[in-house]
Amino acid sequence: MLHGWIKLHRKLLDHWSASEPEMLATWVRLLLEANHQDAKKMFNGSLIDVGRGQLIFGYNAFEKKSGVTKRNLKGT
Repeated sequence: MLHGWIKLHRKLLDHWSASEPEMLATWVRLLLEANHQDAKKMFNGSLIDVGRGQLIFGYNAFEKKSGVTKRNLKGT
């Protein structure tokens, strides 16, 4: 389970993504899902090292949990 907090600077509101709610929500979700410390995770039956600031990402899984379509994620 994810625990803890992240810092967001108010200047984020000046970024172009602030005017695109789905893009901003996707960016914040990725920040929240990234590891805050090194860890080992199971992925496709293998134990892999996932470093601080990294995450395991798959379009299909992300689309399912976030509601953002794969097409929108890819920007096509």
